[in-house]
Amino acid sequence: MPFAVEPTTLPAVLAWEVDPNYSREVVTIAAGRWLPIGTVLGRITATGLYVAFDPAATDGSQTPAAVLLMDADAYANIQAPVAMRICILKASGLVWPAGITPEQKAAAVAQLQTPQGLLVRDTV
Repeated sequence: MPFAVEPTTLPAVLAWEVDPNYSREVVTIAAGRWLPIGTVLGRITATGLYVAFDPAATDGSQTPAAVLLMDADAYANIQAPVAMRICILKASGLVWPAGITPEQKAAAVAQLQTPQGLLVRDTV
């Protein structure tokens, strides 16, 4: 029998926030990829555009800066809401780059916490 796969929703990623008007920002996602909700994002320094976090990059996207709060099908640059400051995120809802090491993930989680205050928790 076929089965349906439920899409990931905001409560699977975001456990708590101070206030949506404070914790969230709308940023521009760079064209070129489909990014699912919960994707950890980095910001390209030269353009200010957000892309999937890449610990091997050297363009600014190697530093985690936010977490995507909607699916983004970026055929062109698009505006999307992100968790930017003071909130609790569910570790199980975050989308990391393929091949990320436990050490890289731990460093990225620490960078999200300071100075933005994006806390990542295993169980919430």
